[in-house]
Amino acid sequence: MAKKRGSTFLEVSIAMLLLAVVTGSVFSVAISAKRGSGRSMRRLVADQVSRQLSEKLKGYVSGDRGQAPFDLGFRGPSGGGTAAANWSINGSPAMDGTGIPPINGTITDSQGAVPALAFGTHTLTGVLPPWFAGAPYNATIRYVVTYMQTFSAGNMAPEGVGLPIETRSIPQVEVYVDWTEPQ
Repeated sequence: MAKKRGSTFLEVSIAMLLLAVVTGSVFSVAISAKRGSGRSMRRLVADQVSRQLSEKLKGYVSGDRGQAPFDLGFRGPSGGGTAAANWSINGSPAMDGTGIPPINGTITDSQGAVPALAFGTHTLTGVLPPWFAGAPYNATIRYVVTYMQTFSAGNMAPEGVGLPIETRSIPQVEVYVDWTEPQ
């Protein structure tokens, strides 16, 4: 009896099953890679914006946190009409994550028109890119200001009596970016 050429139904079924498993695996890897790159991009944007905000806040450091709110001619980085407005981040030009201020928009501080380095938690709007601050990520950026006391013993007077200890408050700022990662 002559041998038939071709494939049996069982062989074709097994080949189709193997092809389906391999194709499913390839698509699974591709989808995972795409999700991973999206997460990496969001982490990168969060890191970049938090660094920009940290740099912006460095301009608000002054030697005296109890500076009088009236105009002494000493202008802060915000460029407001009064000395108090100059030291508030509220109302300063918005950021878009690229480092270039957009044409329209301002930063809004949850604490209002207080000095940028006022003690407590400041939640800001106008800092994160709109695609990141909106749905589905709903990202927020906040910074927390605490103060550390430093002490200096001063020099000794000629009679051997110590000069008074000088204290100074130094602001410490921690920036946080929070968002919801889609499942």
